[in-house]
Amino acid sequence: MRVPSPSKRRGGGALSRVLRRPRVAIVAVVVAGALLWIVAFTSLELTTVSSASALVSRRSNAASSADLEHGDYVSVASPPVSPCPTCPDCSTTSGTGPRTPHPDAVTFVLVATMRPNDGPRAVALLASMRRFLDPKASAVHALVVIVPNAELTWWRLAAQALRGGGEHGEVFFEVRVVAEDDVLPTPTARLRVAAPKANHRESRGAGYRVQMLLKLAVAANHVHTDFYVTLDCDVLLAKPLKLGTLVRAGKALTQGEMGGAHVSRWMSHSLDAFFGDSPGASKGKEGADRCGVQTLKQTIGVTPAVLSTRVALAAIARLQTLGGDVGWDERLFRTLDEGLDWTEYGMYAAGACLEGMQEEVHYRDPKLRLYDATLQEDGSRFRDPAAMSRAFDADAPVFLVLQSIGGSDAAGAAEAVWPHLSMSDGE
Repeated sequence: MRVPSPSKRRGGGALSRVLRRPRVAIVAVVVAGALLWIVAFTSLELTTVSSASALVSRRSNAASSADLEHGDYVSVASPPVSPCPTCPDCSTTSGTGPRTPHPDAVTFVLVATMRPNDGPRAVALLASMRRFLDPKASAVHALVVIVPNAELTWWRLAAQALRGGGEHGEVFFEVRVVAEDDVLPTPTARLRVAAPKANHRESRGAGYRVQMLLKLAVAANHVHTDFYVTLDCDVLLAKPLKLGTLVRAGKALTQGEMGGAHVSRWMSHSLDAFFGDSPGASKGKEGADRCGVQTLKQTIGVTPAVLSTRVALAAIARLQTLGGDVGWDERLFRTLDEGLDWTEYGMYAAGACLEGMQEEVHYRDPKLRLYDATLQEDGSRFRDPAAMSRAFDADAPVFLVLQSIGGSDAAGAAEAVWPHLSMSDGE
């Protein structure tokens, strides 16, 4: 959610000298990434979703708080449904037909790109999933990978190359590749046009705003568990993930805090988005008084986060009521030019508060954290082997974040995690 600064760290030795040459660096990163993907994903079977329907808009318009309470999402108590309803011929991991999710299982949602500093980082996530997930009782029901429309063909080729199984291990959850325009109700090209000032002003354009909305919109048609985990390319598992760790008795673990210099604006503007199109729109509105900044910033953190499918759908339904003749996502993009600095987690927190659902769907565990916020911010600690060893301790947080804003680069991050994720005895 924060605009990253240029990477402060460079790889060492001969590799560093090679990577200083731009063209060589790009080729090296892509080749290395492809090879590592094959190693990491040998045991996973990928399927793709490529329909171009605006499913999220249709689902969002039909949703309401009452409907959600009666199962307007795929509940673990519901009869088995196709894990990929938009493509009936999708294969399943069991080979015997659709599976009903385990009540404590989650869906991993990875919003990915193939940019040189992003795509290669996803290798660590894939390797960590193979390293730390139990194939006999997986805490992950499915992995949904959301990619830019222009990259879909590349990812389809990768899916074909990485189709696994057989002697290298059991395929124990499904993996689906989905284009951004199959998740959002409005084409991403139209979203960017809807906010010309913001698209020009923000250093990364509107791309990262699209990624924010994807993390909410995915709940409408691509998540078939009660909870899902939002991931970026720079996130990986740091310890074995077992059933009951992230979801217990119908509640999901939350980081329970959001820090940073801009958090007050993010939270207040996200709440405003439920009442109008400009800052201060929530002032004096019914229900908004109990959802102030101090309340909201203690309810959710940043990526990675475990989100409730019900809350995401309820938030979308509320946002759509103000959309008029445009989708809720396009309306939010238009508000950027009115000064609303919303975020996906701010709107999730506000939606949960307005619906009175926060305590119903989340719990906090003082002994267990989703991620180490300090390590996430200070990329220099990735160069310290002792700090990295502690990051993979049994008592460490569930996830590790290798974001470039903290000072790590793709090559340096891979070197830092290799001793902890490698499954080869010969290296």
